Amino acid sequence: MGHDWKETAKKGFLFSGEMTASATHEIKNSLAVIKENAGLLEDLAHMAEKGRPLLPEKVITLGQRISKHVDQANKTITNINKLAHSTDRFESSVNVVEILEFLQTMTSRLTINRGVRLALSSPGKDLVLTTSPFLLKQLVWQCICLLMEEMYDSKEVQINIAGGDKSVILLFKGVAVSKEAFDLFVSKEANALRSPINYDITRDENTGELVLIVRSSSL
Repeated sequence: MGHDWKETAKKGFLFSGEMTASATHEIKNSLAVIKENAGLLEDLAHMAEKGRPLLPEKVITLGQRISKHVDQANKTITNINKLAHSTDRFESSVNVVEILEFLQTMTSRLTINRGVRLALSSPGKDLVLTTSPFLLKQLVWQCICLLMEEMYDSKEVQINIAGGDKSVILLFKGVAVSKEAFDLFVSKEANALRSPINYDITRDENTGELVLIVRSSSL
């Protein structure tokens, strides 16, 4: 049976929409804070016109708040730009560590809202593969979503990263996934990316933890 590219495209649209919606929400929050503090600066200026002393420390504090949220909005826009450019080429040479760090930042609002912390154990070196950068981001995020659904006591998703021979191993620690949930995930979510990405995903029968092995494309 051939690969179902319609399902792959559908999952890709959903992933892109989820990431963009979360990022734009963050930008709106930053803009709201900037607008609020700009209004406070105007109020201080009007009071100064009426003879009230203009306290430099208040102006400095408001300016610092505005600058902080401008920086946050700029970082969010940079991440949206990275996500968009990950579709420039279907396959390219990617640093898997950078992709995971990108996801950690890009999805922070989504994970924090669920009371979950995403922790990365970096190998201390670049791990480079030839693969689809967009679809790899999507696959790892789908794994994280599965783990968040299966969480009970733990509130942390820990990803240990290791490099092999033209492959990268991601060990998702601390969350036990049921066999039923894993089988459903493999047949539906992960299977949509089976052909575009050269990977294997397994579940430890003793701990229920996931192991994702991604290999360089042969193309």
